[in-house]
Amino acid sequence: FQLKTMLETKVEAQFGDAAHTDMYVSDRRWKKAVKLLKASAFFNGRDEINPLDLLLLQDCLWNSPESRDVVREVVQEFALKHAFDQQDAEQEIEYCRESLIDVQHELEDTYRMTLTSEAATGILRKETMRFDTSKAKTYKVGAAVNLVKLVILQSNMSV
Repeated sequence: FQLKTMLETKVEAQFGDAAHTDMYVSDRRWKKAVKLLKASAFFNGRDEINPLDLLLLQDCLWNSPESRDVVREVVQEFALKHAFDQQDAEQEIEYCRESLIDVQHELEDTYRMTLTSEAATGILRKETMRFDTSKAKTYKVGAAVNLVKLVILQSNMSV
């Protein structure tokens, strides 16, 4: 039904009243198209029509080359944006992104350490950072001793 509405809206936007042009798709043709979709599902071993079956409509709802292009555009738009509930998935992804950002901020707030920045006296020297590691747990790796793990949390999640 959503595809039919999209097709009618597109035709009306481009050509005006669809009933007076070759862009009109009759109820009889829609019924035949539904039978085609049901047959496609049946011959593919399914009890229900799935969104892939709707791609067949682009080859049976047009009357002229102009209407063929319009039908193909609408079916393609439907397949790309609506057929597999892509908008719901996009909303879910956006919700997950926001939740992930909230978790990132919470982690940063929980485990943040303040580093003191001291500029060196020379003009060309880089800025240095200091952190008191006297209470940190030390590790030994091979011949290297007194190693400390230091994690820097940043807001940029692409890093």
